[in-house]
Amino acid sequence: MRMAQLKPNFIISGIEIAPLPWCISYLRGKFKKSKAKFTMGDYQKINFSDFDVIFAYLSPAAMPGLWDKVSKEMRPSSLLISHEFDIPDIKPSEILGQSSHGPVSYLYQIIP
Repeated sequence: MRMAQLKPNFIISGIEIAPLPWCISYLRGKFKKSKAKFTMGDYQKINFSDFDVIFAYLSPAAMPGLWDKVSKEMRPSSLLISHEFDIPDIKPSEILGQSSHGPVSYLYQIIP
């Protein structure tokens, strides 16, 4: 929702497989009148080539599978941002928030 506020010309969408987190995001978006749209579903069923940026907040166990999907589907110059968990054996393009005060985000620029 913050990204939708900062970039009003962007199309911001979220997907969540678990009902409770989806419901919370959906209701918060409605309450705040956010342009961000939240759907319930499985990211594995989405074609990543439709997106310029993907922000993922998944468990460490899901990261290798996420990278496999990203490397097959995302277009060159697109960006994967993984919050808190890196992708094993893949060097991020950049790491944001490196401090002892909170989580970091790993940025992976998709290179042709």
